[in-house]
Amino acid sequence: MTDTWKRIYKENVVDILKELADIQYQKNIWLNQSNPNNWIGSFTEAANMLFDDCVISDYLSEGEIILDARVTQALWELSAAVDCVDEYRDEAAIINDPLMDIVREKAARALFLINVSTYEGSTVDIAIPGQSYSGEVVS
Repeated sequence: MTDTWKRIYKENVVDILKELADIQYQKNIWLNQSNPNNWIGSFTEAANMLFDDCVISDYLSEGEIILDARVTQALWELSAAVDCVDEYRDEAAIINDPLMDIVREKAARALFLINVSTYEGSTVDIAIPGQSYSGEVVS
């Protein structure tokens, strides 16, 4: 672990990756086509939640190993793919953009690698539900 305590909330990252990987979810929620729970979402929101709110972008730029080296590389590749998508369009245009096929592929790969990761070499703490700091689990 580095001098500064850093943490990733794996469940949050997994949820966002599922959203970025799933075209049907994107059509249902981002376009509000089949959305009985009235959830709100968009490409921009998902990208910002993953790379800004979950601090993935900062950790990548700081050279942290996020879960393991393969996950870190997959997140780098996803970041590059997300950056290629023009977010200043309506959601239908974004969803149907061929570049989103690459985003979905990269998100699915990152999700797969997270699910099989042993966390070997991770330089960030991996939070579990109910944990407020490393080693503590609160009810």
